[in-house]
Formats: sequence, structure tokens, C-alpha cells
Amino acid sequence: MAGPAQLFTRPNSGPGLRRTSSRLPPGSFDLVYLDPPYGTTSADWDRVPDWNWLGAEVARLLRPNGQAILHGAGAMALEAAATFLGYLDHRFQVVWVKGRTGGPLRSSPWLSDYEPLRAHEMIHVFKRKDARVGDLTFNLGAMHRRGKPWHAIKWKGPAHHGSYGVDGREYSSDGWHYPVDVVFSLPATEGDLFAAKPEDLVTVLMATLTKPGDAVLDPYAGSGTTLRVAHKLGRRSLGIEASPQSWAILTRNLGGIGPRRATWRGLGRSTGQRVRPRGNPRKG
Repeated sequence: MAGPAQLFTRPNSGPGLRRTSSRLPPGSFDLVYLDPPYGTTSADWDRVPDWNWLGAEVARLLRPNGQAILHGAGAMALEAAATFLGYLDHRFQVVWVKGRTGGPLRSSPWLSDYEPLRAHEMIHVFKRKDARVGDLTFNLGAMHRRGKPWHAIKWKGPAHHGSYGVDGREYSSDGWHYPVDVVFSLPATEGDLFAAKPEDLVTVLMATLTKPGDAVLDPYAGSGTTLRVAHKLGRRSLGIEASPQSWAILTRNLGGIGPRRATWRGLGRSTGQRVRPRGNPRKG
């Protein structure tokens, strides 16, 4: 196996998420990865959470130098981010462009005569209010952009170009560029769940904001993308998923990396049933 076992559990409903989360001790996670419902459809699974509760709970669960990622779009993202500011500090944002660098964009499938097609989403990164930015994890290398290597020679210019009073110099680049707050990644068009985030996007974000061995929480685990990435990167993770349909997909996808007997402090065994508190369980 590439990484440690990942744990996942299922509350019975949305309110069950609150009960499950409340059993986790404060300061348990280095990263809380949030890809909540956007509220763009009338489906039961697409009901937006109480942003005040979620912001306060994220602040409670983060370790002193922990960080949170919030996916969102449109008014939902604005409302969520603004509400979170009451409980967390905003670090930076990343624009996820739905396409490959230099290639065509893959916009949302909804056509409208009153607005442009949506080919990007905002990703906000937060920290605890008492955390110092210099103490937070930010791995530059994970976000370095790969370009085309090149090598050139700049010769001494003509005399009337006074700025060229130097001998010819050689210049080169290995193609790597400093990170910017724009990430190109094709959205998933096949798979088990609508709107699942692409694995390469999650990998960039998690590798940038965490270290090997860090603990990651995903309270909207969906098909388990975040947990799969955590496993590959050597992070421990706990996923929570309330939807019965998504739960069936998640347990199938993660059956090989989510041990039935492992536990997380404050939760019972990850058996796919409702969890009950246990006395001094070990971390998975």
C-alpha cells in the first residue's frame, strides 16, 4: 500500500453529521477538506449546510497550524466564505480553470442566454485566527508549474543601444515556474458521482498544504477522492458521508484501504454503521 489506512463512517442524515463531528476532539486535524453541496439543484443531496455551524466546527477541529480548503461557486461560495470569516482567517484563493493549460475549456453543461458558461470555480483556503502564516505548511514545489525548457544566448547589442553594453550571455530555464493562484484541471466527466472533483486537483491542494503523516478530515466524502489522495500521499484521513447512495460507492472504492477494525479517537469502528463513542480508542 502506498499510504496509511483511511477511515470512513456514515451518519444517518445531515443532522447526523453534526453528531458525528461533535464526537471528534478539538484540534484533531491538519487539514479540513470541504467540498459541500452547492445547492444548485433540488436533489436531497444538494442542500447547502449551515455555514455558521460549519465555520465554527472547522475552527474547533483544526490543529493550531491547521488549514481548511473550501470549494464553491457563485453566490454559494460568496456566502460560505463571508460567513467563515467570523470563525477563520482567509489565507488565499485559487482559481480552478476547468481545462488543460493552452487547451479548450470544459465549461458547465448548463446553457443560458443571460450569463456566460461557467468554466472556473473558486477554492478558498482558511486558517485559524490565532495561527501565524509563517508557521503554516505551504509546499511550493507541489504547485510549481511545468513549462517548456529552453536555452538561449543573448549577444551584445549594437552600439547605439546603450543598454546592451555587455558581452553576450547565456540564459536557460528548466521549464519550472513559480506557483500562481490559477490551477488548470479537467473536471471529471465519468465516474460514480455528479460533480466529483478530479484527483489531480485534490492532489495539488493536499500536497501543498499538508505533510506526510498529517491528519485530513473530509466531512462530505462523496465517492472518496480525498481519501484516495490522502492514502497515496501518506496522510491519514477520516471521511464522513451521509448519503446512502454515495456511501455505497465510497465503501466500494475504498474497501482496500479502509480497515474495518481501525478507529479514530472519539469514533467507533469504521464498519459502515452509525458510530458510537468508545473508551480511549487508538488512532487509525
